[in-house]
Formats: sequence, structure tokens, C-alpha cells
Amino acid sequence: MKLPGQLRTYCRTCRKHTVHDVKIERGGRRGSGLSAGTRRAKRHRRGHGNRGRYSKRPLSQWKMIVKTSKKTDLRLMCQECKKQQVRVYPRTRRVEIVR
Repeated sequence: MKLPGQLRTYCRTCRKHTVHDVKIERGGRRGSGLSAGTRRAKRHRRGHGNRGRYSKRPLSQWKMIVKTSKKTDLRLMCQECKKQQVRVYPRTRRVEIVR
């Protein structure tokens, strides 16, 4: 996917549409420390008794589906106030900036 080096988009600080410089950064791990399912499983592990679905053995590795791409973070820097904002770009195999 090819992206322009500069985008004209809304700046929250200036409160108007301005030209932003685009920089690509690879998105890391997102979300809070633990996902909802992990928090739920942790709650079930407390105490005694039947663990229900959490007492089953985990899926083997070969049954897991591996994603082939990662999400990309776009860092947009306003040319007027120099503030940065992060925009999460959808999954694509390759992202490059065309100047």
C-alpha cells in the first residue's frame, strides 16, 4: 500500500484542517495489560472446584491460525503546531510512503 508523505487532516490542537507529515511506525502490543478473556480466566482460577471451560487442555500450536500481517501506526505531525497524533492503519502486508 502506498501512502502520501503529507496528509491534509484535522488537528485537535489547532482545531482546523492542516497539513501533516506522515511517518510509519510498526504497531506494538495494543490494549491494556490483560485481555477480557484472560481476566475472566484469572477470576475462575481462584478458590476450589470445577473450572469449567478453563479446566480443558489448551489447543495445540498447529491448530492456531497465524495472521500474515500486522497493523501499522501512522504518526501524523502537524506542520503548524508540531503536535503528533497516532492513527492506526488497517492490516496490510506492506506500507510505504511516496514522497
